Amino acid sequence: MHASKLVLDRLEAWEPETRFQKESTFHDSMAEYLKRTLPSTGYQIKTEGKLQIDIAVGNQVGIELKHSPSANEIDRLNGQIDRYISGFDTVIVAVFGDVHSRWEHMIDSYPSVHFMQFWKGGNSYSEPAQKSRSSQTHPAFEGWM
Repeated sequence: MHASKLVLDRLEAWEPETRFQKESTFHDSMAEYLKRTLPSTGYQIKTEGKLQIDIAVGNQVGIELKHSPSANEIDRLNGQIDRYISGFDTVIVAVFGDVHSRWEHMIDSYPSVHFMQFWKGGNSYSEPAQKSRSSQTHPAFEGWM
């Protein structure tokens, strides 16, 4: 099975048991979870990944993490994603907590990136879009804004 499918399957199944107060604890918990659930795959989990991404699974999957990102953090994320999509086969942006209203535009701007939102006890996953949905709410995030 391809690394991106494995990682996405594992993250879709992950239900954090705590409300993370900061990005570093979200990062540590996700990295530990991936190390525990992907041990026999041969993919190395790195927390100081290529291109300074938060978590790298082998050289194929890069995961950028955010904790309740503000408008400025989402604007900065644009530049980060631009760098990451040229360096990894699959890029996942994972956010814990609330998202700013610019989040929907972010999803529409990067149709090849996987976006996930986590909260205590659950998550939501957005399949990469095949076309822009800028005039609509993305189905995975309806009712959140």
